[in-house]
Amino acid sequence: MLSEQEFRTFLGLASIPLREMRDGFPVGISSGCLIDYRGNHWLLAVEHSTGDMGHWAVEVGFERGRGTQLYQIGPMNFVARGNLSGVLQDLDMAYARVPVDLQPR
Repeated sequence: MLSEQEFRTFLGLASIPLREMRDGFPVGISSGCLIDYRGNHWLLAVEHSTGDMGHWAVEVGFERGRGTQLYQIGPMNFVARGNLSGVLQDLDMAYARVPVDLQPR
């Protein structure tokens, strides 16, 4: 069992800050996580937060005098489950493929 401080540290390392951008300014926030699957890196988030087809960016750092540094990922993709009768059920999952060398803050 993790202590509260260990859990906070883990969340800081496991959670990736996302920013929805419009005209160069942040207009929405969310978070996600990175996974490595078969040599590709994927950003996972939830659809209920990123589902408006906005242009999303990963916060990769902050530089004094220059501000927040972002990596633009664009719109997210979404996951649904379907059956042969054509019924689709949203699974509240969003994803985007990102470069292997992406290093969030």
